[in-house]
Amino acid sequence: MSDDKLLITLRVDGRVFPLRINRSEEEVYRKAAKVLDDKLNRYKISYGDNPELSTIDLLIMSAIQVLGESYTEYNKIDPRPYENTIGSLIEELNNYLK
Repeated sequence: MSDDKLLITLRVDGRVFPLRINRSEEEVYRKAAKVLDDKLNRYKISYGDNPELSTIDLLIMSAIQVLGESYTEYNKIDPRPYENTIGSLIEELNNYLK
């Protein structure tokens, strides 16, 4: 097994989930588990009286919200400045290699 891999244990809804991850991603996974657990707890408070919703339903709702927020943040990143810089660098390299 590679040295850059790490076995961590995450808790969501009181359950333990062991994961083997890249060592450099440990903080991201721990934060993700905490955000998911926090959202799940909020959903349990809000919808706990609804007998039609199981813990799995609430977990899925939490996961959808977390992923939705993540995609929203991801889509806020404007790639155009990077594309312009990369284009300029490629043009510069092409001129240099001629």
